[in-house]
Amino acid sequence: APLAAASSILGWRVCMLFAGGLALGLAGLIFAGVREPKAAHPSRLGTAEQYRLVWSKLKFVLTRRYFWPLCLGMSASCLVYFGFFSLWVGPYYMQACGMTKSQTGNIIFAASIGSVVGMPMLAWLSDKFGTRKKLMLICVVIETGIMMLMSSLTGKAGMAGLIVLQITFTWFNGITTLAFTSARELFPVEMVGTVTGCLNTIPCLGAALHQKLFGWVLADRLAENAADFVSAYQSAFWVNFLFLAAAFVFLCFTRESFGQQAHSPSANQNG
Repeated sequence: APLAAASSILGWRVCMLFAGGLALGLAGLIFAGVREPKAAHPSRLGTAEQYRLVWSKLKFVLTRRYFWPLCLGMSASCLVYFGFFSLWVGPYYMQACGMTKSQTGNIIFAASIGSVVGMPMLAWLSDKFGTRKKLMLICVVIETGIMMLMSSLTGKAGMAGLIVLQITFTWFNGITTLAFTSARELFPVEMVGTVTGCLNTIPCLGAALHQKLFGWVLADRLAENAADFVSAYQSAFWVNFLFLAAAFVFLCFTRESFGQQAHSPSANQNG
């Protein structure tokens, strides 16, 4: 919302320059004020041995059968957020729902605040009911329901309704919190850095896939009728449904991790 207001007054170029200058300023403060910690137990491994250790951990993570359903399920769900809510939701609100730039900024701002509440809420519910897998499946079902409502109400819902829909979707997209927790429970502690790195990287690699597919469907429909944004976006919503369906299928094959204690690779190899 603040950026939308500033953009209307100053223009997007000034806002981008300010954001870039702020990022450079923060980087300078980190460089000047943050001290490099000294390792309590410096590694005695040479560079080659360190690289071999990194690759061995990566191989261990990527060859576990229970990693891929969790990773792909989380990724397919997150891609809807990364692709739609990070790129297309602004044009959707303005072109198909008749919102102004300021109203669009307010809707997105409200949803961002909602995520601050949603993620801790899901973590609490997961611990209370003793399950990661079932709650992740419930989240995907609710996300699909929200997408269906957004598609059917395109051009009909007012600002208040869109805020409620986006906040609800953002709440339950906190599936990422559950997925990272599940990964830490499924893998031994020495693999936590590697597995969380993979879960951070792989969804980002696929984000462009969703954005391009959504844009391709949108452009195809607009080529038939350039003025019918409502119908075009409703057709493009099927891309979201496809990814969420894939997320549900993958998560069905995810291993329940609540209450499990992962063993070290050597312990697993010894049975």
